[in-house]
Amino acid sequence: MFTFPDSLTTYNVKEVQEQLILFVDELMENGGEAILLDASQVNDIDTAGLQLLLSVAKTAKEKKKEFFLINRTEMLEQVIEMTGAKPILDKEENG
Repeated sequence: MFTFPDSLTTYNVKEVQEQLILFVDELMENGGEAILLDASQVNDIDTAGLQLLLSVAKTAKEKKKEFFLINRTEMLEQVIEMTGAKPILDKEENG
């Protein structure tokens, strides 16, 4: 499982993306079936962070892997709903 930091913004999204790519690559090499991402610490997100989440969801779909964004904070859930990203980031739309 990959745990996001408390902030997913322009200021750190590149670093988080690099760590996430390593995580997903290792998962694929080891035959992992699902990309499990823990968002329990996310308390600050901007469009760059949201784009990262959407990119991971797209990658999972392309690679035919299940994608789970779990333990979402209330703030993150509100951002996902307000931006219309909920259908893309919810499991039932990614299976």
